[in-house]
Amino acid sequence: MATTIQHACNRESGADSEPSANINVFIHDANNVAAIQNARVQRKRAEEAARRRVEEMEAAAKELASEVVDKEKAQQDLIALRSKHNTLNSQYASLNNTLLARNEELAKANKEIEKLKEEMRQAEITTNNEKANLQAQAKRDIEKIKAEKQQAENNTNSVIASMRMQAQMGKLTATMLRVD
Repeated sequence: MATTIQHACNRESGADSEPSANINVFIHDANNVAAIQNARVQRKRAEEAARRRVEEMEAAAKELASEVVDKEKAQQDLIALRSKHNTLNSQYASLNNTLLARNEELAKANKEIEKLKEEMRQAEITTNNEKANLQAQAKRDIEKIKAEKQQAENNTNSVIASMRMQAQMGKLTATMLRVD
């Protein structure tokens, strides 16, 4: 049986006293045993609480370390994302500038196309006018040629008629001369 603290104290205090005083030393042992058991239970509880607290602290430290690692990784990821974002913004600006330049070129080309279309319309109008004028002139020339042809035919017919008349008159004259 283990000697309790109270028991040990009782023994020590009674060491200088007489042996008859030692009889009363163990009177309080029952009370001491309960107090000792109580102290042991409390000590076990305190040890268990301390052990749990240490485990909690270790878990919290691990979690905190994990969070720190996660935070550092998140910061590195953020830096990488910002770098990527800056790169993409730069590419976007470059593409946007290229697109704006091409839009300007396209606008110039469209203006040139419109100018050429207008020139073609004007040329077509001029061509159509010239064609109409040429057709009208051709019609007039044809009418003139027809009129000249008709006139020539009329003149030819007149000459023929005149020659026939002269020939008939010549025959008449010759016949008259023969008859005379």
